[in-house]
Amino acid sequence: MEEFNINNKQIILGSQSPRRKELLNAMGLKFKVKKLNVEESYPQSLSPIQTALFLSRKKSKAYKVSHNELLICADTIVYQKNNIFEKPKSKKEAVQMLTEISNKQHYVVTGVTLKTKEEELSFYERSIVKFKKLSKLEILFYVNNYNP
Repeated sequence: MEEFNINNKQIILGSQSPRRKELLNAMGLKFKVKKLNVEESYPQSLSPIQTALFLSRKKSKAYKVSHNELLICADTIVYQKNNIFEKPKSKKEAVQMLTEISNKQHYVVTGVTLKTKEEELSFYERSIVKFKKLSKLEILFYVNNYNP
């Protein structure tokens, strides 16, 4: 990966994600959070990796970076056999998704875009995840207690 200079930059996290905030805090970084109103639509012809990168770049375009800022935008996609799982909109959808990935391998890819006034860099990281066989009770417990 090419080097990206963040010296003397105010870091702006273009995300409300508690996990992304936690990661930056764990790195000891000081940052501000900006809520970016971006519709997470994308061309259906894109692969899951291309989709994650497309959405992180789309989010980065929703904020005008000033000369002393570094914007960080990201998007995470869960997929199986090139079928992208959208974020569940209800408990019923969450149960369906967890049932579908139970006892199977799936992928999680996060596309990240770093942007200053002068430069932009996008990259991704992909993980392979395999769930054990989840019982209906385990799935319902998770959905009812953890807001997936």
